[in-house]
This record gives sequence, structure tokens and C-alpha cells, in this order.
Amino acid sequence: MRFDHRPDAACESRRREKLFREKRGIPLDREAKVRIMAYAKGYNAKHRREGQHQGPITWGFFRVLKALLWEFHNPKTGYCFPGYETIAEKAQCCRDTVYEAIKVLEECGILDWVHRFDKIFIQGSWQVIRTSNANLFRDPLPCGNTVENRNRSENPPGTLHTQVECFGTVGKLTGSVDLRTVPRDCRDE
Repeated sequence: MRFDHRPDAACESRRREKLFREKRGIPLDREAKVRIMAYAKGYNAKHRREGQHQGPITWGFFRVLKALLWEFHNPKTGYCFPGYETIAEKAQCCRDTVYEAIKVLEECGILDWVHRFDKIFIQGSWQVIRTSNANLFRDPLPCGNTVENRNRSENPPGTLHTQVECFGTVGKLTGSVDLRTVPRDCRDE
């Protein structure tokens, strides 16, 4: 299956990072996971082509993303390294769909993955074995990946309807106001 939405730069092969043992994951809170899902839906709408039922991210790919984010990603440590068969079981799809989904999600800028290796001692010598890949998610909020801002919302604290000035019985209102919360004597009626 060929995907025509890929930019030319993404089609170039690059050397993938290889690491031994564990790579420090990116912890994501619930809000960051929701931002990632919203980013995927927005990317899909923006890159939809004529004749496509959806954009480049199909429903099966969304199920894979949802399984990775909500079933396998550890929000405290950031670890996410299930095998393709395990992801396919949770997403209720086949292994090939998982492979294609991870490839497309990486090209969309939603996740990245690295090879994981481990050393084991077998019959008097050390051998290197390949374990499952480590998936790393990218938070679309630029300040969301820093340690200080990891668990902060992009919205300011407080409510949006707090500035109300009442002038006499005429009822002049300024600011952003929800009229259901304003006393009757301050309304313009």
C-alpha cells in the first residue's frame, strides 16, 4: 500500500537510533494524551485528499494510536514498548496494520521509535538480542515536553467569565460575561 501524503523529506531513509537497556521515556498526563489524539485528528483533516474517506490516518491506525496511548503507555515513566502482536490484539486489527500505522504515525510527527537491544550471557559468552521497539510520543504543545511544564495545562487558571463591572441601574457590562451569572439589576434589558 503506497501513501501519497508523505513529503519527499520523509521518504529518505535515515539511520534509526539503537540503544541498550532502557531509554528514558516521555511521561504524559491525560491532557497530553488528549492533545496527541486531537493533533492526529487535525492532521488527518488537513491532509485529507479528494477520494479519501479520511485522511492518511485510517480508523485502524486510530485504534492502534489509542491502544498505544491509553493501554500501553505508562504515564509516570513514559515507557511504551509492546510487541506488534500485543498491539494488534488490543487494537483488534492484524499485525500488518500495526506496522503500517506506526510508520504513518511517525511520518505525521506523532510518535518516534527506537530499536531496543539487550545483552544476555549464553554458554559462556555474551550475546546481543533484539527486544521490542520503544515508542516515544511527541506532545504537540511546545512547552509540554519540559520538566517544569509537563503537568501544566495550556489554559490559564480561573474562569473566563470573571470580569464584570456594574454601573448603576442602567446596567452597563464590560468584559466577557455569562449573563446567567450577572445580577438582574446590572443587565441591559
